[in-house]
Formats: sequence, C-alpha cells, structure tokens
Amino acid sequence: MSRNYVDSIETIEADFPKIQLYDDFDLTGLTVKNIIFRNMHLDSSYFIKCKHPHNITLMTYKIGAGFSKSVLKLIETSHSDLKLKIAFCLVNDSFNSDNQDTLSKLKDAFSELFVLNESVEIEIIANPQTHIKLLNCNDELFLGSMNFSKTADDIEESVEKKHKDNYRNHELLIHFEDKKDVTKSIWDKLKTSDGTISKKLNINNYDENLDHIFDECRQCTISSGKKIKEEIDSIEKHPLQMKVKDQVYRVIRHFLDNTLDISMYSEISEMESIFNHFLDEENHGSFIDDILELSKFLKIGSIDQELIRDLRGLLQDLVNYYLSELIFEQSEMEFKILEDRLDNDMDDGEEGLIFGERSEKERDKQISSNNDAIITFIDKMADDFSKYFTMYDLCETHKVNLL
Repeated sequence: MSRNYVDSIETIEADFPKIQLYDDFDLTGLTVKNIIFRNMHLDSSYFIKCKHPHNITLMTYKIGAGFSKSVLKLIETSHSDLKLKIAFCLVNDSFNSDNQDTLSKLKDAFSELFVLNESVEIEIIANPQTHIKLLNCNDELFLGSMNFSKTADDIEESVEKKHKDNYRNHELLIHFEDKKDVTKSIWDKLKTSDGTISKKLNINNYDENLDHIFDECRQCTISSGKKIKEEIDSIEKHPLQMKVKDQVYRVIRHFLDNTLDISMYSEISEMESIFNHFLDEENHGSFIDDILELSKFLKIGSIDQELIRDLRGLLQDLVNYYLSELIFEQSEMEFKILEDRLDNDMDDGEEGLIFGERSEKERDKQISSNNDAIITFIDKMADDFSKYFTMYDLCETHKVNLL
C-alpha cells in the first residue's frame, strides 16, 4: 500500500497538540542530601551555604521588593567570572494600577545585583505563567515551596506577632547534589515555554531591557487556558502518537547536539546555524538518514526509499513554510528596518536614514521572532514525523522508549 502522506493528510481532522505533560530527565546524578522544613523566622542563608559559586541559576516567583539575603550573599561572594541565570514570573496587567510600581521594584532588585557585581552578565527568563522555585549553586540544588525573594529572609515582626498573621510557618526545601545538570534541562524547558521572554542584562542595558520585557509579558486568558485543557484531552486520546513524538524529538536533539554540534536552546548564532543547515536542501538526505538510523523504535524492514522520499517531502514543506521567509543576515535585516524609517519621524532623511532606538527594538523583536520560528520548526518536524510513523504503523510499540 502506497504511503502517500499528501493524500492522507486530508483525513486527519486536526493537528496533534504540541504540549507535553512531562519530560524525562537523566536523574542518575541527582542525590538527595536533605529535606528541610524552614520556619519563617529562620533566614534561608541558614540552610544555603554555597562557597564562592561560579554558576548560579535562580528561579523564583514574583521578585517584588527584591531578592533574598541568601541570594545576595551568594552573588557577593561569587567568582569574578560568575555565570548567573535568573528566571521569574512577570505580568504586565493593563488593569493593574500598580504596574509602574511593579516595574520600578523590579529595576531596583536588579540594580542591587549590579552593585554587588558590576561586571556580571545576567541571562534572564521572564514568563507570566511560571511558579517555579529553584536555586542551583555549583552542584548544590534546592527545590521546594520557598520563593528566593525577600520572603526567604527572617521576619522579626512575625515572631513578635507569634506567627498569627503569617501562613508561611514552614517552607519545604529539598536539597540535592546535582551532577547531571538537571537544572539546565529545567532551564531549557522553561526557555522554550509559551510566553517566555529571554534577555541578557548588564549594568548598562538592564534598565532599558526590563522596560522592553515588561511591555511583552502578558498573562494568558481563561480562554487560552481552556485551549490547553483541550490539548491535554487530545493527548490522552493519542498516547502512542505523543510517545513517538517524544522519542523523535529526542533523536532530533541528539542530531543537533552531536552531528551539528549546535543547540536549539542557545545563542542566536547557533539558531542561525540550524536555519542555514535546513535551508540547504542538499543536507536533507543525510539528516533523514541519521534520524532513521537513530530511531530504534522503528520496525525492522520499514525503512525503504519510499519512506525516505516521503520524509524529505515533509521536511521540505516545513522548511518552505517556517524558514524560507526568515532573514538572519544582520545587514539585510537592518537595511529592511531602515526602509520603515522608524527613527526618522523628525528628520527629512537628507543626511541619511537613522538607525536609532525604535529600529534597534524592531531588530531585537525580529531576532526573537526568528528564534521562535526555529523552535516551532523543530517541534513541528517532530510532530509530523511521528504522525507519519504512527499513521503507517511503522513503530515497534514495545520499543517506543528506546533510542
């Protein structure tokens, strides 16, 4: 029976969902060292004692009045080449009269970090949906209910009130030794989640960049949440499809990391490398050969020229739809932005077009859009390939968890 994907696609009522309910991480290097119940009159630094850190990843809820004293102490005593990542929840609510106060407090919080280490560059994630609480300091990992904001500091007033007005009598912290970098896997997952905005802050640009991030952070509506629920229901109806997609996604990631030596979760230059690789049709054959070789869940004898031809057609369609219109070349991108005269409303242009603040923001917006397009392309490729494998019964179901 011919496997003609183009003819068969019309029989599918709707695309399978992109949302994944869970991710499998390698936990073999994760060791529980302690389980901590922190009473609110004890400062979090009583438990968190990392000496001279060179890597800190922090995830917290809304920062509010600032970071906890324990976090500030870690940064103050860190190595000069500190690598610092911070993820937090940020919501620009147009109906909230305290919006400007929220932004002002956020800027003050980051300003305090640059006072402690003026040369540090901070990679940040702002996401209006996240509620994660995590601190990774070198190989020490803390997960639990405690925000790493001022609420993690000791509260003298609550002692005087005998805790009657405070319901944070106990925070739960699980202290791990993390040798397999589970923290990075969690960071990568959040970085590609819906609503995430990622930037790098330094002492010179943090004020402006936080303005830009705050403008973009919008919380999803109730209707958006309902759509996610419908996607989850759909996942439950197609369990094999989702398991196969998860495995195909892993194989694609393996290809990117090992064959191209690039990552879809990193710098713009690496995103551009993915773009250039797949835009060149001559690379498609070797890519599909590697994917089929690494997909150990496929039935023996299912790989033939018809399968390869169909997958190449799928891949080319995805490239045409998601990548063909993208512009990564910096000079070309800036030339097109200049044509819109975003910074020339007060100038006749006789002295040459100005590439000013508005143009720079538009360039940053387009770069971010390019990154999103690459990630969507990778996800859709995993989606369509797994849909094809399951549609034509090409999977050994007992091997779905094998790579």
